[in-house]
Amino acid sequence: VYIANATSGVTKPITWARLGCLTLKWSRIYPTKRILMYPNFKYRKSFMLHEIAVILLHYVPALLTDLLTLLRQKRKFVLPIAKKFRQACLAGAFF
Repeated sequence: VYIANATSGVTKPITWARLGCLTLKWSRIYPTKRILMYPNFKYRKSFMLHEIAVILLHYVPALLTDLLTLLRQKRKFVLPIAKKFRQACLAGAFF
């Protein structure tokens, strides 16, 4: 099993803004096979504005997509992924 570890240090430090730019760049060059929309980043200083954006930009589209999927295939698809993504974001919220 291949394991990669990426860190930032004093030799070549990386900022959150640079990490966001690189993620945007490479997600457009190498999108996943089942992409529904491209990722986007917006760093907010207000926790409340961030929470509103999470609801509007993560959960509402996920719920709408799941509703369409349920009508066609009778299974949930996106909302569980949105919830897992939210947990991953919360893990890094301190940083």
